[in-house]
Amino acid sequence: KTAQNDYLAVAKIYEHLVQRKLTRVALLTVSDSFGSSGREQLKALAPRYGITIVADDTYGPKDTDMTPQLTKIRGSKAQALICWGTNPGPAIIARNARQLGLGIPLYMSHGVSSKKFIALAGKSAEGITLPSGRVIVADLLPNSDKQKKSLLAFVKEYQKHFKTEGDHFGGHAWDAMMLLKGAIERGGASRPAIRAQLEKTRNFAGIGGIFNYSATDHSGLTKDAFVLVQVKGGDWVLVK
Repeated sequence: KTAQNDYLAVAKIYEHLVQRKLTRVALLTVSDSFGSSGREQLKALAPRYGITIVADDTYGPKDTDMTPQLTKIRGSKAQALICWGTNPGPAIIARNARQLGLGIPLYMSHGVSSKKFIALAGKSAEGITLPSGRVIVADLLPNSDKQKKSLLAFVKEYQKHFKTEGDHFGGHAWDAMMLLKGAIERGGASRPAIRAQLEKTRNFAGIGGIFNYSATDHSGLTKDAFVLVQVKGGDWVLVK
């Protein structure tokens, strides 16, 4: 599922880059399983979108300064930088890039789509774009959005019980439990019955997207599960 989500998130970023006519890209990915999966998808999908990777570097999960990698990227012909990792590394990269005056658009992965990233990066987060589940911009969605009702209910209940922002990380667990609950109610609690009912699940409006499973698709999502968001004025906005 992680690889599939990375595939969908990368596709969302590359579509936006192509729309902006930005085809020369630098990669900076964390050297753990999440970063490796993202890097694999970034490299695999690049030719499909006419993207040329002009720089490809990594950083360690515990690194506290990525200035050397960013200095090399600044010397390349990259028109945009994609960072793939989870906090705190991407926030450090955002600050380092600002300090260096990198001057090219910075994209992050869905691994930082929470307010924590904005808090860690501070003013350096401004203008950064990334793919995310809709939950962090639930109140900005049009009323026609099929997820909006369930997203707003989730955010309200999460805030009530945990006194913090309801984001898509908590949403993954909510989706898993609701999908399991539905499968058991429809077919019983045996493992074969649960599997069979999950594979029959259609149009489930969860936190992570609209799920449509089948015997050959155990992800259940398309790239429409992601929207592009950007940091403006210290908060998330939808990219039109």
